[in-house]
Amino acid sequence: MARDGIDLVQNQIDITGRVTTVPLRFMKPHLLGNVLVGIAGLTILIVVALCYAYVQDVRQSRRLQGQLILATMNRNRAQALAADAQEFAKKNKQMEALLQSLSRLPVSATNNATRLINARQP
Repeated sequence: MARDGIDLVQNQIDITGRVTTVPLRFMKPHLLGNVLVGIAGLTILIVVALCYAYVQDVRQSRRLQGQLILATMNRNRAQALAADAQEFAKKNKQMEALLQSLSRLPVSATNNATRLINARQP
């Protein structure tokens, strides 16, 4: 009844033609072993979940970095355009009113006083 050195009876081992019986106390499943296997399995699941979250975060940060570069380029272009418009407004006074309406040019003291006077009148 021996098959490849292991007897079909669970607690008997056949080594080189000699049958040895292992005490049943060594054959019982140990609670500590089961707990450790459970903890190892739980740890593996947590590590897999954290790896997945990390990969998703890296993908999102790469996507957002591209959008950030695009937004920075657009902001720099808009600032350059505003600076050019302010320089142009120094030569062309009609442009000053447009820039003031866009709040890109500070209001001069005379215009500020005129607005205060107009605000008081009903």
